[in-house]
Amino acid sequence: TIHHGKICLSCVECVIKWIMNLQSSTWLLSSSCIWISMCWAAPQLPSSSQMNHILQLIGQTDNGLACNLSSLNPALLLAAGSSPLQDMDEQKIVQELSTMAGYVSPEAKRECSALHLSSSECYQDCVLYNHPITVFEDPTSATFKLDLAKVFAWYSMSASPLGWYDVGNPDQCSYFGGQYCYTPLTNEYDLSQHIYPQVYMPHGCCVPASCVGDDAVKVVSNNAWCFKAFDAAYSSVLSMLSIEGVQITAVCEIPARETNSFGFVMVVFVFSVFVGLVLVASALYQYNVQFSVRIQQALQQLQLNEQLNGNDAEQQQQPGGHAADEPSEVARQALLEKHARLKSFSIQGIWASFVSLRSNTELNFLDGIRVLSMSWVVLGHSFFYYLSDNGSNTLALAPFIPGAPSSDTHEYEVNKFSNIFIQYAFYSVDSFFWLSGVLGAYSMYRSVRKLGSDTQIVRAWYKWLPVSYLTRYLRLAPIMFFVTAIEWKVLDQLPSGPHTLVRGVHNLQCGDNWWKILLMSANLWMTKDNGDALSCMGHLWYVQCDWWCFMLLPLLVLIFIRNKKIGIFASLVPFTVCLILRFYFGFYYQFSANVFIPPSQPIHDGSIMSDSYMKPWARMAPYFIGVTLMFVMITINEKYQQQGSKFALFKSTYFIILGVALFTLGSLVMWPYDDSKAAPDHRWSSTANAIYYALCRPMWGVGLSLFAFALRYINDAESKQISIIKHVLSYSCFQVIGKLTYCMYLVHLMIYGWWAADTVQAPYYTGWFITLLFIGVWCLSAVVGFVLHIFVESPMNNLVQTCLKKMRKCECCKNRALSRRNDADANAIPLQDKNDHDFQILHADSIQEQS
Repeated sequence: TIHHGKICLSCVECVIKWIMNLQSSTWLLSSSCIWISMCWAAPQLPSSSQMNHILQLIGQTDNGLACNLSSLNPALLLAAGSSPLQDMDEQKIVQELSTMAGYVSPEAKRECSALHLSSSECYQDCVLYNHPITVFEDPTSATFKLDLAKVFAWYSMSASPLGWYDVGNPDQCSYFGGQYCYTPLTNEYDLSQHIYPQVYMPHGCCVPASCVGDDAVKVVSNNAWCFKAFDAAYSSVLSMLSIEGVQITAVCEIPARETNSFGFVMVVFVFSVFVGLVLVASALYQYNVQFSVRIQQALQQLQLNEQLNGNDAEQQQQPGGHAADEPSEVARQALLEKHARLKSFSIQGIWASFVSLRSNTELNFLDGIRVLSMSWVVLGHSFFYYLSDNGSNTLALAPFIPGAPSSDTHEYEVNKFSNIFIQYAFYSVDSFFWLSGVLGAYSMYRSVRKLGSDTQIVRAWYKWLPVSYLTRYLRLAPIMFFVTAIEWKVLDQLPSGPHTLVRGVHNLQCGDNWWKILLMSANLWMTKDNGDALSCMGHLWYVQCDWWCFMLLPLLVLIFIRNKKIGIFASLVPFTVCLILRFYFGFYYQFSANVFIPPSQPIHDGSIMSDSYMKPWARMAPYFIGVTLMFVMITINEKYQQQGSKFALFKSTYFIILGVALFTLGSLVMWPYDDSKAAPDHRWSSTANAIYYALCRPMWGVGLSLFAFALRYINDAESKQISIIKHVLSYSCFQVIGKLTYCMYLVHLMIYGWWAADTVQAPYYTGWFITLLFIGVWCLSAVVGFVLHIFVESPMNNLVQTCLKKMRKCECCKNRALSRRNDADANAIPLQDKNDHDFQILHADSIQEQS
């Protein structure tokens, strides 16, 4: 800067280059002048040679440096006019600025004419916007002050060229008569080549509102301050870091929603059909049960007959000696039974099932584990989405890049003890695997027990084994694929914020991979070099892993029914195989304990995500240790039931098992704090990381099994021993919320994606931010999950159960006919207990379904 009362010149790049040269730094910006603002107090403007000479004095730059005199800083112009210096003559300054404007105006008009703008208003505003000094061309004009105010508004609502995550102010830009253009630094995306946009640095400019569409893009792309300076600064820096394939994109209009597309219309139509069917079923059920005139007349006639018969009805006895039920009650029960199927599709029936509580409370604490695990998933993804979606202080949270400051210089968020519970939130998924194993084994064993004796069940394996797979698939797939259709055809149309770059990304991703989701195999296709298989509904890798674990469950149940001891040992085989594989992966690839901030990269071309994290053979240990736990509990219960007694732990044994369980679970989460508290320095050795990696997930399942075993067999009946932990986890509210967790899991990442797409200002991580984000997404997921549960999931499940009942009925009739022909009724295998209307053959609990 040179200021002797005559000249005031500021060139950001020149100053930066000058400073950098003084510090012997090789990090230089591009050789184009980012910014010049001048107050020339002499009667004559400097020539180009004089201007280059001044710049050489400041920055020792080369003679080829081209500086745009027209890109003047409006803030400095205003400051010059209100300077407190006594020797500053405002009138004289405006006169000299007018002279400068006359010098710049012809070139400004030529530049805007070359853009071939579609309207004269946009052309006039282009001259003012891209060459703001031209506003002083005629200070006596009636529009001078208005034009000056517009220029100030456009520039003050725009982002600065060098600001970190500066995006401007879209709403204020519109308020002051501007058009907001999103101008981020992105990759060179091309949807036709399936190269999807990725924003590296958000940015935005406010252009004149008279310029719309392509005109706005042309005008902002020609602006030397907001667009070109931002492009020169960041593109140059990235090119010097050998980062290629980046560009500055200008989007000045939010892409139009394609709500008339076939896919969008079909998804909305299907959802509307389900809602309409539920509402119609609800109205019909309510009418037929309570408000049908014919039914009311029938009940009145029955009551009249009862009164005319007097005491005769009281003398009528049932064969067992009990008085006959009142005719009105008999008629009502018959009516309810007649409309039972209608009730199962009505809101009344769905709501009654939703709020119903089970009578057996021994395993109610599992509902608390399920809901807390779902909450832990949302908390972990809140942190993950912030890191992956351009948080403004992401680099300050963890040492992600090489050469990051040490923890002695800067305390990262991951160095704090409280953050360890977020970094290791992936244990919540292992809790779901464990729950699936426990409840799946219990549900299947209880269902096949209805088929008869052990011998009958084993002999009929070819009947119930395939049906078990079909039932499980039909329980998981319908609602899963409907939510996939929402992401496929609807999610692209939801964002409406000014930072919406394109639409159609999810449509392309799901269009390529929907069949992998339908076959429960998307996670198996994922490799280190190609993760496109999980680009659509990527979090379904967990459901897919659970499905492949379930493939072994019916076989294990069959073995367990034939021989309980062999069945228990057989359930430990997958657990052992998983443990061995994890030891191999841990030492061969040198996988680390911390997924967020690994101390080093895996060797032998390994990838912890594609080789381990999302593959069933590396995640099945918690599932099958849960199966083992249930087999052990069933064996204990049946043994003591035969003896007419009940198994319970001694008080000391209960506390020992509970203490070991809590110590195991707590250590797995808090022990790795020793690895991250000083990151990026003083990390665990590769051996320590490999051992932790190998043991962590299997031991999590062991810890949960010990925990559940202690709570299940606490001696609370005889000794009146009370467990506060079991009491809290068994709250009835967890039973109700637990029925929503499957839908919540399916939709919660879509809510994150919608929020991230509509976020304007880059979020800044604080404790309050992550807390409110977690609560907000959890509540929204619960609301959306509730709607889907009432109108889609429950009707679908009821429809599946109705079809399965018909299949059982047909099979039962065939068996009875065959038995009569062969006169071998005693050897027939019953497929349904006709007195048990609620029995559901091979009812497989879902990942989130109550036992």
